[in-house]
Amino acid sequence: MPNLFQNLSEDTLKCNPFPSGPFRFIALDVETANNDRSSICQIGIACVCIDDRMNTWSSYINPCTDNWSCTWVHKITQSHVQDAPSFPDVLRLLLPHLDGHTVFQHSSFDRSAINAACAANGLSHPDWDWRDSIQIAKLAWPELKGNGGYGLASLKEHLNLRFRHHDGEEDARAAAEIILRAEQHMGKSLVPQTTTSQHLQSSNSSIGMAIPSKQTTPQKRVKRTLSTRMQLKAQIMEKLNAIAEEHGSGHQAVYANRYVFSTSSGKLCELMFQKDERSPANLWVLEQLVPKASRSHIQSRFSPAGSGRHSALKKMPQLNASDLTCFALATVAELNEILAEIREQ
Repeated sequence: MPNLFQNLSEDTLKCNPFPSGPFRFIALDVETANNDRSSICQIGIACVCIDDRMNTWSSYINPCTDNWSCTWVHKITQSHVQDAPSFPDVLRLLLPHLDGHTVFQHSSFDRSAINAACAANGLSHPDWDWRDSIQIAKLAWPELKGNGGYGLASLKEHLNLRFRHHDGEEDARAAAEIILRAEQHMGKSLVPQTTTSQHLQSSNSSIGMAIPSKQTTPQKRVKRTLSTRMQLKAQIMEKLNAIAEEHGSGHQAVYANRYVFSTSSGKLCELMFQKDERSPANLWVLEQLVPKASRSHIQSRFSPAGSGRHSALKKMPQLNASDLTCFALATVAELNEILAEIREQ
């Protein structure tokens, strides 16, 4: 049996650097050269951090086959993978990063493909906490049953997701985005708590990485990140409370504050800010008011009218019926910049 626990680096495999954790969850997608599920030719990963920021990673894989009957689906050919690493090498690289995390796939195909490739290479299946983003989508949008369904193509249209289908990295990002949208729509976390530090230490020990007794555990780093994020949110809410009025529908107790903000011309604009522990410092504003300068360098995403929405928006008629932009604020200065530019409109 191959030595699966030999340490490998991205440089050794000529791969992009894997994102740094800790992560709240991970989404994974694979493409195959043909109908044999073990013929994985690309793997894509989307890592969602504790503050819900997302980083992606991908690698071609050489399946050592002459059968490329699925090229028409994903456009990957033998020439793309001729210098790519083997599946065992890529799996060795991924194990330390994915062990101990919840791993989402969109349908059961990706897990079965990973297991098939492991079997074909005489490897044990990875003991990941597999979950299916289709099941999450069914909870969030039951109206799609019999009305388009829950495939990526259907959800892409329903949620106005922007990604290139049948690219491993793009599809993994879409699966992760579906989880985040569903959480916003339902107003709660839909991801299990990560594995305990004892499990993580056991996983690291199995690949020859000892953890000193005084080393900061992932849980302590998560708590530190959470504390920093909640401090930022408190500062943002203090600023919003000072310059905006509480919305007529009031604030939610746990998840969000609703505001009305006046521009210099007297126009009233609704704003919604997510204050719960699990979400980033998300500020929701009308897309038509979004300052171009701010959008160019402050992390944001577009949310079209009719897509899955946070529960707090339902009582905000201006925001609930319109195209929105969601800013993931990293500083109070970013909030000040956005509001200053909106005020001048």
